[in-house]
Amino acid sequence: MSQALVFPVTYSLISSQALQEALLPLYLLPKDLKVVFLYQGMHDTYLIQGTSSRFILRIYRAGWKTFEQVEAELQLLVWLKAQGLAVSYPIADQKERLIQKISSPEGERYAALFSYAQGEKLSLLSPSQAFVFGRFMAQMHLITANKHIQHLQRDYSVNSILDGTLQAIQTVLPAYLEAHHKLIEIHSLLNKKLTPSILKELKIGICHGDPHYENIFLDPSTNQVTMYDFDFSGYGFLLYDLGSFCFYERANQENISSFLEGYNQLLPISPLELDLVPCFTVLMRLFHVGARCKNADGIKNPLWFPHEIVAKLTDIEQQAKRL
Repeated sequence: MSQALVFPVTYSLISSQALQEALLPLYLLPKDLKVVFLYQGMHDTYLIQGTSSRFILRIYRAGWKTFEQVEAELQLLVWLKAQGLAVSYPIADQKERLIQKISSPEGERYAALFSYAQGEKLSLLSPSQAFVFGRFMAQMHLITANKHIQHLQRDYSVNSILDGTLQAIQTVLPAYLEAHHKLIEIHSLLNKKLTPSILKELKIGICHGDPHYENIFLDPSTNQVTMYDFDFSGYGFLLYDLGSFCFYERANQENISSFLEGYNQLLPISPLELDLVPCFTVLMRLFHVGARCKNADGIKNPLWFPHEIVAKLTDIEQQAKRL
């Protein structure tokens, strides 16, 4: 009988039972907890629940972040919680460690245990909820303005986004000049609005990076927002979060208006900043193009073909021309 071939593994799913037996004992937790696989996104998420308590376990995709970058994300959450912001925060084990290292077939992966967000998950966002969300984002930005945490993975400065997207496209489409030309044109259009003197006027700090209603729970009895999934958190212009929200809610102008009104109540938006929000929507879309190009592996993310990339860039170019 021939010997079975042995191949490397690109992606594996860690057993819920194994996590329950080997990982949970590292923490001071109730004894009745059970680990259940919840969903597969960029990372793997597990629900840990018992009679009276619930937690979330995230196992990061191998190679997605370095240990230092995961550590920086968790340090940000610990700091935000200490400042009174309602976030899903990491929980330390009995040895005060926030990160567990897991040896998987595809390489080392990192796991972190999080508090379960208070409230309810939203299926849609109403104008009143958008208003509350806007106030929450303003509260976060007031806390994170001019804050810097070393090793946060994302850099939401204008040049970093443009250069990163160009590099990602060149990697997957080294000879596809149409995509490169479109990106250079978008860069030129943005630079006409985001001049060095203008950028000096804008607030900087730490952004959530993905301010979407799917990343919050809302307690209907108190209107308290609790935010989670800071995987895309990074340093840059705070308008990036506003531009991102506006893109996500582009089909609902009332929600956009309510969000900005709520935000403005706590952190006033100047006429200049309001005028520049669409520029940061364009930047957010470019960032996502670059991220998708780098991660379109056909496993966690669908493959992305040249004509689809060019079509996306064409749409973004048309939006940039309207700035």
